[in-house]
Formats: sequence, structure tokens, C-alpha cells
Amino acid sequence: MSLVISHWSFAKDKGQLTNDNSIKYVILMIVRVRFLPDDVTVDAEVGEPLLDVADRAGVFIPTGCLMGSCHACTVELEDGEIVRACISAVPPREELTINLFSDPTW
Repeated sequence: MSLVISHWSFAKDKGQLTNDNSIKYVILMIVRVRFLPDDVTVDAEVGEPLLDVADRAGVFIPTGCLMGSCHACTVELEDGEIVRACISAVPPREELTINLFSDPTW
């Protein structure tokens, strides 16, 4: 079942707006995100901003510029990759472990 709004179509169940009056179905991939050292776990969608996931989990990640240049929000992924949480999103994988750095200046 869809509702046509101007040149956009929207599927009420699992659909997404498209500009060609077609229905685009979206499959959401859920990732289990674990924050260390507090060992807090929460489910997140692929593409969801890391800061939003941390906030929802009650985990504090310090921020400064919110553009990635000050490195206040630097975290380490389980594979050793260093990312800035303010400009990073949940990658497509089953589980993600994020190691939080403790920097007393932030």
C-alpha cells in the first residue's frame, strides 16, 4: 500500500520515498556496538552516527569542533583503526567494539 504525494511515493511499510513514483524497500542492518572500557552494549543501524549511538547508550565521548579536526572525539575500533566519532558512522558488520580514549584535557 502506498500513498502518492506529488511526484513522490511512500510505502507505509518498510518503504522509502523515491522521486520516480516507485517504492524502494530498505533492509535495515543492525549492528551490536560495544563500548569499552565500560562494557556497554547497544544495537545500532548501519550508517548511524557514532556520537548518536554513544549518546543513546549513555556513553560520553568528548567533542570539540564536531568536524574531526580537533581529535577530541578520537576512538579506536577493535581492528586498531583510529576514527573520529563526530564524523564516523556505524560500518556494515555484525559487531563493533569501540575503545574509548581517556584524555583529561577534554
